[in-house]
Amino acid sequence: MGFMVASAVLEILTHIALFLYRMINVSPKDAAVWMFYTPLLPVIVHLYIATRTLLHPPQKAPLEVFILIVFLWSGRIMDLSYAMYGGLISGVKEDRMVMLTKVVDLVALNVMLTSVLVMPLGIPPQVLVMPQEGDDEEGSPPPAPEDYTTLWGWISFSWVSPLIDQGTIQDLTEHDIPDLSPSLQSKPVYRRFADFNQSTLLRRIIAANSLDFFLDCSLTLVSSAVPYALLYFLKNILYHVEHLDTIPHAKLTICIYAILAFLTTLARAELDLQHLWFGRRFCTRARSELMALIYEKALKRKYFSVIVKKGATSGDSNDGTDEADCKMREKLEEEDTKNRQNAAANIGKIVELMSSGE
Repeated sequence: MGFMVASAVLEILTHIALFLYRMINVSPKDAAVWMFYTPLLPVIVHLYIATRTLLHPPQKAPLEVFILIVFLWSGRIMDLSYAMYGGLISGVKEDRMVMLTKVVDLVALNVMLTSVLVMPLGIPPQVLVMPQEGDDEEGSPPPAPEDYTTLWGWISFSWVSPLIDQGTIQDLTEHDIPDLSPSLQSKPVYRRFADFNQSTLLRRIIAANSLDFFLDCSLTLVSSAVPYALLYFLKNILYHVEHLDTIPHAKLTICIYAILAFLTTLARAELDLQHLWFGRRFCTRARSELMALIYEKALKRKYFSVIVKKGATSGDSNDGTDEADCKMREKLEEEDTKNRQNAAANIGKIVELMSSGE
């Protein structure tokens, strides 16, 4: 965390220096007013990152800090690219002091981004609870790697590589397969599902898996829009190729559009990867919730059928001399026969539904 705090402090000092430099050397008549105060906006963000890291040292990757750093890093990359492109096209170069502060800013952002990417998403149980003497952990499956991998490992899905590499060297056994993540196990998933009391089953499923449902829909929409961006880049590349002699700096523009198309393709691959993961997790959780709900319904019907049967048996143990007791016994026998028929029919339907779901 020392690198992140030091980089955040360096960022704060750099943007304050850029703000003072513009206030001293740039006249308000030569530039818009908002240009003087734009360096102060990242100061607020980096002050938050440094304060949060000092007061609450994170043991896991802070996702909100990662998002803020990605936005700042993307903005700085676009700013430097625009400055370099403008210098090549118009020949007007930006001030050296300003360029130096931007380069230092980018280096510090790279250090902060790397510090967050190498942090784990979770702490394994072995780290939280020290094993006691005499504990036999031989043969226990390893924990789910996707819950304790680094943030970069999650983005690149490199947490699957050790299992694949092990499978290429030797035959995998049951103990080599990692344990299922608690977020996918039936018991914790159904316990969380039982806390939702929506009016319909569909609403309960969507409410219990709202995050996966939202991410799946959002990533689907974004992934569908990315091919149109690729077509736009391809159209501009072909247009500049046809007008190489008439459009100034056409080759440079073609190279820029080719780089943008390449980066867009990488982004599309990552979006499809995450979309596939969250979609499959949503389907797995919904299936576990429905199967557990069906099991619960079958067990409840069997339990109530046994209760009615016991009630009829206790009625048979009486002497039968009382007319009211005879009527009650007859009523319980009729209900017993009816409930057993309904229970048998309903359990048959439930078992058929479960077998079809398998």
